[in-house]
Amino acid sequence: MAPPHDYGVVGVIDGQSVKVTPFRTVNIPPPMALHEFEVKSNAIDIAFNVDASLIAVLHQEGIAILQWKSVAASLSAPQLTSQATFEKDGSPEGIYHQISFVGKYDVLVLQRQKYGSSLKRYGFSDDTGRMEEILSEAPSTSNIAALSSFSQDESAHPYVQGKAGDLHSLTFGEHSLSHSNFPLYLPWAEIVPYTENHIAFGMSGNGHLYANSRLLVKNCTSFLVTPVHLIFTTTAHLLKFVHITAVNGTSLFRWFR
Repeated sequence: MAPPHDYGVVGVIDGQSVKVTPFRTVNIPPPMALHEFEVKSNAIDIAFNVDASLIAVLHQEGIAILQWKSVAASLSAPQLTSQATFEKDGSPEGIYHQISFVGKYDVLVLQRQKYGSSLKRYGFSDDTGRMEEILSEAPSTSNIAALSSFSQDESAHPYVQGKAGDLHSLTFGEHSLSHSNFPLYLPWAEIVPYTENHIAFGMSGNGHLYANSRLLVKNCTSFLVTPVHLIFTTTAHLLKFVHITAVNGTSLFRWFR
């Protein structure tokens, strides 16, 4: 979530139980949580829309959408509003892997199959009162390694990362993130809008932190991004703040400890 909706919401999966806490308004240390709810089967992934008013939970049998009316006040718990059940046609099932919001209400699901990956889009149907699959022309997805999204203009914009670190937007056109490609697949990645372009930050499993294709540090243990700062921790137990200025040029960032 992006300002002014950055409530510090954390979702934790524990089997069929999902625990959520907005740390901006209430400080409850794990394994406890402010709210806890269950889904039909073991949860796989969680996604929040841009203002955390909706929570999408991907589980082994389908999707659950919950509405959270008072995340800022942290009063009422999220309530189930709609759900979708994955069809079983007798053929070998692919593995559902990740979920992400697209726009404000629809969701995308990444499914891994024997011969590649596929994306499915689901939205709420006024006719049935349930989440239904929206048939659309899917982009080439056989090389997808990860699905995620970033916030811009009060909406969620999904993107995918290929196995070679290439990034592709699913809303702005495939080539809109081509200048932000990573040199290799990075399991942790975030994209932030900057001026008229976007900057992609990613971390490898061995702690190499990149901004687009540029290697920043080799001893990173975790990171997060705000609209103006990159914040990361190091193996030397330091917390570093980096003011984002430009990604191409001699003065890439201004560093602070």
